[in-house]
Amino acid sequence: MNRSHFDQIIDNYAARFVELNIGDNNEVYKWEIAAEFRPMMNVALTADDTDFPAKLATVVLLTKQTIDNGAELAFHALADYARNEPQAVRDALRRLLTPDGGDLEARTQRFTEFLNFCEFMRAKYYPDSWRYRAGIRLPMMITGFYDPDHYYMYKASQAQAYADCVEFYDDWGSGAKMDVRIYHRMCDELIETIKLHPKFKMIRDTRKNYAEKPLHPDTELHILAFDVIFCSTVYNLFEGIHYSVRNAEEKRIHLEKMDEARNARANHAEALQCMA
Repeated sequence: MNRSHFDQIIDNYAARFVELNIGDNNEVYKWEIAAEFRPMMNVALTADDTDFPAKLATVVLLTKQTIDNGAELAFHALADYARNEPQAVRDALRRLLTPDGGDLEARTQRFTEFLNFCEFMRAKYYPDSWRYRAGIRLPMMITGFYDPDHYYMYKASQAQAYADCVEFYDDWGSGAKMDVRIYHRMCDELIETIKLHPKFKMIRDTRKNYAEKPLHPDTELHILAFDVIFCSTVYNLFEGIHYSVRNAEEKRIHLEKMDEARNARANHAEALQCMA
């Protein structure tokens, strides 16, 4: 990570903090949704087959434009499928939300199985509806709202733009082939670095002043990580930062040079220790 670029993003985030959390922007809503999402989803999952589709639809509405948007309706599609096969949809969501103890390989497998289920249902009931096609964002956003302390939320375009700016060049891939371990590592680095920023305490402690509903405590700062990534693009927090978007080959070469530099430092330290 380019620490200078990251600090500039957080400087801009802090300087515009009030703007980001009031009026039409109101980005605090992510924490508000997370506070309600799990209880509402649990109510839906324990409802009988008759009530389940409607209960799930209320969860979809809660998330506003964070999961679905004007072009993609994959979360809405689940509530639609539930009208025909409530038990199948309920079981798929329960499997998706099964705790994994941080095993990211098992998590990736669950995400893939969930996406396969969504595609099977789309092909069965709405084969011509591309708006119902589910991408990796769907399981990552559902799990991220349901259990923010153990999952990261994800939107592809914002995440890639942020990664380019801070020069995080490891490729996490895309779609069902996404390597969530790499994306998690980027978010982990974001959290550890923002804790060192002088504005961190203000960012962490004053958001509640702009809330109209209870907020998820976000103990592990996973919602904050997503908010920084999201706002960086949507509100152009890259302003004042000069950087180049590198192609895949340039990123590969850059990473190789970083590895060589780390190895050289390690070898130098070992040589000094031997001399001592």
